[in-house]
Amino acid sequence: MADKPTNVILLGTAANNQSIKASLEAEAKALEAWHGKNPYSEFLIVHGHRPDVQQAAAIGQLMGAQVLASDGSKQPGLSRIYRLATKRAREERKHKSTSTDAANKIKSAVAALHFNDDIRNKLVHDLFFLIDDAEFRSQLLSARKLLDRFAESFDGQARSSRSKELFDRKGAGTRS
Repeated sequence: MADKPTNVILLGTAANNQSIKASLEAEAKALEAWHGKNPYSEFLIVHGHRPDVQQAAAIGQLMGAQVLASDGSKQPGLSRIYRLATKRAREERKHKSTSTDAANKIKSAVAALHFNDDIRNKLVHDLFFLIDDAEFRSQLLSARKLLDRFAESFDGQARSSRSKELFDRKGAGTRS
């Protein structure tokens, strides 16, 4: 029967092993300085190596945190609920970022049209050739309706709750 593999790193010389142990001990001392004495730092100091996966999972459960195992993994693994919550939070951040980017693009386009007469005149000339493009015409009308709703909403009462109600009642975000 083969010997069970050990999680002690053997690099061939005692000097290397001593430097690894010293490094782990320094890590353990730093952990204790930040979080106080705990089972993980104790393990590192007493044994001179990281715990195997099962040991790390047990230590992590005792501490209510993840700890680094000898194979480089963090133990115990994340629960299904935690993974789903993290995924949901990541998707919400992405959605918020996307909507913020869209709002910034609209703001920049409106500012460019407002402050630069040369761009407005050139755009009218350049876009005139797209008048026969049904898809562009539909997009332009939809964008105009949306911008008209924004303008109505911001006309004298931009920050009032009535502004939001007016915007919602007219069906913002719907395509025609």
